[in-house]
Amino acid sequence: MRTIRVKRLRSLVIAVLVMSILMVQLALPPSASAQTDMTKRSGNNEYLISTDNGAWIGHAAHDFVNSSNETVYCVQPSAPSKDSLKNVENALNYLPQDVITKTALGIESIRGASIDEYTKSALLQAWVWMNVNGHKGCFTDKRVDEMYSMRGADRETQRNVIAEARRYADENAGKFVGKGLYYKGSSAEQSQVLFTLSPLEGTAELKKETGGRSKLFSTCPKIYSLAGAIYHVLDSNGRLVAELVTDKDGNTDTKSLKPGRYKAKEISAPGNMGLDPNEHEFEVKANEKFVIRSNDEPLAAKIDVLIKKKAAESNQDKTLSLAGAEFTVEYFASLDDEPGNLERKWIFITDKEGQVKLDASYLKDGSDELYTDDDGKPLLPVGTYRINETKAPKGFWINKEVKTIKLKPVKDENGKISISEYEVPNFEEREQTIRVRVRKLSEGDAKPLVGAHFDLKRIADADGKALNKFEEAQVEKLITGEDGIAEKAGLLPGIYELKETKSPDGYAISKEIHRIEAKGTEGDTIVNGTDGEREFLYESQINNAKIKLEISKLTLSNGKKHSLSGAELLLKDSDGKIVDRWISDRNPHRIEGIKEGRYTIIEEKAPQGYERLSSPVEINVENTAEIQHFDVNNEKTPDKPNTGDLPNIGGYVLSLVSGFILFWILTGFGGKKNRL
Repeated sequence: MRTIRVKRLRSLVIAVLVMSILMVQLALPPSASAQTDMTKRSGNNEYLISTDNGAWIGHAAHDFVNSSNETVYCVQPSAPSKDSLKNVENALNYLPQDVITKTALGIESIRGASIDEYTKSALLQAWVWMNVNGHKGCFTDKRVDEMYSMRGADRETQRNVIAEARRYADENAGKFVGKGLYYKGSSAEQSQVLFTLSPLEGTAELKKETGGRSKLFSTCPKIYSLAGAIYHVLDSNGRLVAELVTDKDGNTDTKSLKPGRYKAKEISAPGNMGLDPNEHEFEVKANEKFVIRSNDEPLAAKIDVLIKKKAAESNQDKTLSLAGAEFTVEYFASLDDEPGNLERKWIFITDKEGQVKLDASYLKDGSDELYTDDDGKPLLPVGTYRINETKAPKGFWINKEVKTIKLKPVKDENGKISISEYEVPNFEEREQTIRVRVRKLSEGDAKPLVGAHFDLKRIADADGKALNKFEEAQVEKLITGEDGIAEKAGLLPGIYELKETKSPDGYAISKEIHRIEAKGTEGDTIVNGTDGEREFLYESQINNAKIKLEISKLTLSNGKKHSLSGAELLLKDSDGKIVDRWISDRNPHRIEGIKEGRYTIIEEKAPQGYERLSSPVEINVENTAEIQHFDVNNEKTPDKPNTGDLPNIGGYVLSLVSGFILFWILTGFGGKKNRL
């Protein structure tokens, strides 16, 4: 158990030590590790300070490099130098920023000088001493003004190199920033500094605006947005160096860029906005900010004609005007199939050409305001539109079709973004028509009558204006069917006259001319035809009475007519067909439902005591609803003398005489005799 505890304690101590080391390293500047190996790279060098006859620093100075093989420079020439492991700090803890920058710029200038490497190495160190002299952690010598190597290039050349370094540092101090790492030695050894140089950057940002459609943008916040536009920033070599993305206000983050020339190009437009076609060239200068200004207009359709109407080719009345139709247009700020809440609604009125233009002059009072650009010109923003006719022109049916149009962004093969084409909806107008229906029934029992013929004629238009002879339509012919109905569809509204021209067999024709006001006004009955089209329906019922006649069997007695019973009579039509047979009584014999025409009354047997009619009686039955009366008169048989029961001698005598005459003729009595 004790061994296990010791092992656990040892593991805990090791873990704490490791964590402590990691925390120390994390706390150090990110540009270097906690300690760095320093290594000598060159031998001794000797330096003069001030001018030609200045003092001599009799110290052995060496070039040193760090563990990354970067040159570091001595800042304490009076301290001994040796290979060692040194702590690293930010040079700003010891030197001002302007000193670090100026020193780094001079180093860059001297490195580019055309002198031997030995002199160059010595002058680099001398340049560092001249700039760090008197600062914290560095040597201090008030005599130091200029410093030269006692060996190498001539004094004049060295002076010129140092002068150029000073000029270059002064000229470019505002364009670059110097950085430094301070390698701190112990009290018994010198410290060194690593100087680096970076261009002093400028910044760029982008501001996106909405061009000439800012009013449209502000009134349609649900459909338009400036957020999410993406711009690529390219340097002079065409390399991508930054990406700018706009927020809801059209602004981007500020990007740091090295001084130079750049191009910004939009590669992705924000919500329902156009793509900026321009390449924005700009220059970044050190310590300056450049604002790129870009315009993206909200996508919207700029159109002339919004809606078209046309009369159906089947329309008969070519004088009807397409003016005055009303169309309701609803706008939804969405492209979804279920676009959500209604944003705006307009009611437009068609002109005489049947058109609606996207113009406020076509709006009905009470409509919402049209969307416009900053110049007040109407536009249709991206979104969904529903269009339907809510009032038809006079004489037309309302077209109940609802048309949906979606206006959305589209991109062509060149990457240009525009709004989809607005296809003008075309609504066909079908004229209002009427249907006239005639119902023919038998009077009394309301039985449907087949075969009734009618003439139907339009005599006035829907306004009641009488038609002239050029406008009069042809007479429509109607015939009732088995259901007693005759009808005519597809007629123009107006006033009609209906006249029966032939009645069903056995029925009296209606002599009345029926007036039908079929003007197609609101509230009149509307029906759907077999083709689904609507029509106004106007019905007229005409009852027909049967043709009726009464035949009386009469005799004249004492100057008065009296009915005779017992006569057997029949009635034949003109084809000899028996129509009726009856035996007379004291009442007239009635026949109903007989066709008009000529008939014959034949007496088959006379009443007892009366002479049978010697010839038929011809009558003419007319087409009339009135009862037609016909009389058949019989004469009594003449009275004979009363001879009782005596034989009929006269008959015998007549027979005898007749026989004698016949014999006389046959025997040639009294004529020429034939001899054998």
